[in-house]
Amino acid sequence: MDEGGIRLDEGHVGILNACENCVHIDLEGLLLSHRCDAFPAGIPMPIWLGDDIHSKPYEGDNGIQFEFDANRREAELKAEKKRKRRQYFRSISG
Repeated sequence: MDEGGIRLDEGHVGILNACENCVHIDLEGLLLSHRCDAFPAGIPMPIWLGDDIHSKPYEGDNGIQFEFDANRREAELKAEKKRKRRQYFRSISG
């Protein structure tokens, strides 16, 4: 475990909540509903707040636990790198 985050897999650390990096999260309603395939009625607060990373069965999870979504994380990292590059070039050009 790293300070300020949780180890998701080798080289990836999640800050606060692993749900955002899970293949089962409902991205459409992420901020409003906190739903996923495991908890269609709403993710329990201990999991959402990061007190439990849901790597083991949790009451009511329908047999589904956290599964790291490497594809989503890689896309986010590429987008962030592109955003920083644009920001840098704007800062030196104007």
